[in-house]
Amino acid sequence: MPYLRCYNKTGTLVEIDNDADPASLPNEAVTINIENGRLMFGRGFNYETLARLIRSAPKTLDKITITDEPSVLTPAYLVFLAATFSKTDCLVLDSCICHPAEIGCLVAGLTQPDGIRELQLLLPMTIFPNHLFLMIIQAVSFSSSLEKLDFRATNVMTEDNLGELLIEALGTNLSLKTLTLQLDWGDPNQSHLEQAFHAVVLNNRINDLSLECSLFSAYHQSLDQEVLMDVLCRQECTIEKLRLADIELEGEAGTLQVTDDANNIPKNTSLKDLTILLGRLDCSQATAIVRRFTSLHSVNLGGNNLQSISMFNDLLVSNQLQSLVVYNNGVDEAEMKTFLLQLPTTRSLQNLELGSCLFPTGVSKSCVGLLEDCLSRNTSLERLKIDYETEDEEWAEYYDDTFSIPLSLNRAGRQYLQDDAGVQLPAKLWPLILQRAGKISYYCVFDDAWKHPTMTSTRVDVVYWLLRERILIS
Repeated sequence: MPYLRCYNKTGTLVEIDNDADPASLPNEAVTINIENGRLMFGRGFNYETLARLIRSAPKTLDKITITDEPSVLTPAYLVFLAATFSKTDCLVLDSCICHPAEIGCLVAGLTQPDGIRELQLLLPMTIFPNHLFLMIIQAVSFSSSLEKLDFRATNVMTEDNLGELLIEALGTNLSLKTLTLQLDWGDPNQSHLEQAFHAVVLNNRINDLSLECSLFSAYHQSLDQEVLMDVLCRQECTIEKLRLADIELEGEAGTLQVTDDANNIPKNTSLKDLTILLGRLDCSQATAIVRRFTSLHSVNLGGNNLQSISMFNDLLVSNQLQSLVVYNNGVDEAEMKTFLLQLPTTRSLQNLELGSCLFPTGVSKSCVGLLEDCLSRNTSLERLKIDYETEDEEWAEYYDDTFSIPLSLNRAGRQYLQDDAGVQLPAKLWPLILQRAGKISYYCVFDDAWKHPTMTSTRVDVVYWLLRERILIS
């Protein structure tokens, strides 16, 4: 039996009686999660009730998430599944869809004129049958409404023609803008991954692409770096966000190096957000990539083989880079100090994730002291993530004592204290700045997501130090 959870716009759980069939969904509900009742205590809802609730909802729900299909496929469940497609633009199916009848309902929801706009099929532990994957590919090809597709499954690329059909579907679809594929791409000799990459990048409607290798793949996947950069640097490429995970970039360092006088080499001006995780990149490869992509605002090269991060100097000097993630790399202490010395002068960097790079062989007191000094003179950095093997409470206390105040001051608006070309902030705006500083959310040491701080309690200390600094400057 299914179990229903309703949430309002702030993500707060909306109470609903699970011991009686309700007449309707709560008016404030904007998202619902439907989980299998076998994992819960209590009677739960039946699918007839859920179908009636969704059909009678007076408005379209922002998101419907369905987790774990019933043990027995019933007509009532299929009626309920079909009802969800007309009541939401965003459907999340988490480990719950692998029957032809379910796929048939999904295909109907994708191909209708005003169908689903965002679809997440999260089946990372599922061996997804090829003939069902083919049905989804065909539906994506004909969909005129689907804008975002996130598909994660295992064992879907074991037949030659599936890769070709996927490429054809991606080239035919006219609405897709965001695509995430985590698949078993099969035998590398069949080039499914490389062909799919070409098809997506040269589809000038898609601007957000994520390609990953299935966790259970029997094959090691790679892309030729020169091919990757050649495709991305073509004039017709419009990709703004690219993420590659567990896919090695191959190429000889000597052929990838871009010299300062190589002005005739094609460059990419559309890509703003680049993530390459576990790509085995070395410094020469990373340097070649950064110099070819001239509009980068966010870079994540975690889990590679970088001994230096000096390739980001130009982006920092130009005050272009907003986020830099370089955790799990072998950056030595001297290189780290050189990088930290740039923090006082950068005016754009807001997020920095060093992971264990700051402590490659234990706590370096000179690095920590330098970082503390540099942060005291930096006005842009709002979030700093450092991993160090110590007790959580001990590290949280150390982080708060050392880094929290300068970072929080920056988030509260410390840059407004600085005179820019002799222009001072009008005094009448100061009450608004202090009011905002007391109400906004701040980051804490355990926050995992950039742009999503979780500390919502009022920071009176931040308001105090902000006001004190303003008075001292005045």
